Amino acid sequence: MKNIQEENVKNIELSVKILNNSILLNEKLIKTMLSIAIPSNFSKNHLDVVNGFSNIIFAIKNMAIAQTDPVKAMMGQKLYNEQTQRNYNALNSIQEIFNEYEITVFK
Repeated sequence: MKNIQEENVKNIELSVKILNNSILLNEKLIKTMLSIAIPSNFSKNHLDVVNGFSNIIFAIKNMAIAQTDPVKAMMGQKLYNEQTQRNYNALNSIQEIFNEYEITVFK
């Protein structure tokens, strides 16, 4: 039984480390996105993506405390799902504008 508990603690610690790394990556992404000059026709979508990533960070922080506050972690998971969908929609809208103006970013 003790081995199982020790293994669970190791798994939780690893999961929290992964979540914390994800927070750092999202923070760097936001910083980079805020440093880019954005044409006015992209500003709403750009803001939606930045706010979505900011909310994802908040959600991940809540998910990382699952061991001490599982209810908050569940709420974080729900927010994470909602915000990833929000970002997906905003990025699709940006792609539609790119398609309309025949803008190619990657070949």
